[in-house]
Amino acid sequence: MKQFENIVYPMAFHSPGIVIHSDCQAELRSLIERSGKKGQFAAAFVQRLNFLLKHRENAISHLEWFEKMKYVDDLFAMRFVRIDNIRIPYVITANGIYLLHAFKETSSGNGPNSYRHAAQVALKRIKDIDGGANNG
Repeated sequence: MKQFENIVYPMAFHSPGIVIHSDCQAELRSLIERSGKKGQFAAAFVQRLNFLLKHRENAISHLEWFEKMKYVDDLFAMRFVRIDNIRIPYVITANGIYLLHAFKETSSGNGPNSYRHAAQVALKRIKDIDGGANNG
């Protein structure tokens, strides 16, 4: 099974410059289906993806949409504050942009919805990039 693939949810977004971890895609689907905001999320997601592709490392300057993740250097997150406070950590490499994990940020501690936990998950998935993952 491919670890990284094209984005297919909540809509198809095919670009050689950005891929999503297969587990992240499943997490995102679960979060969005529970939120009941698929249409709203899809529009915001496409805006952020296009902005990220165009600006790469400089996308972080749009603080409403992007942030530097705590606890890990070179790890960033897409922000969807108005859509259940969803976060999607990602990393930028010379080969592309990798969306790693999707979570609903609700905790500042060590729980499953905390940045610390999300950073740990993202770090594990970054290893899939180096492990010969197929990036779409």
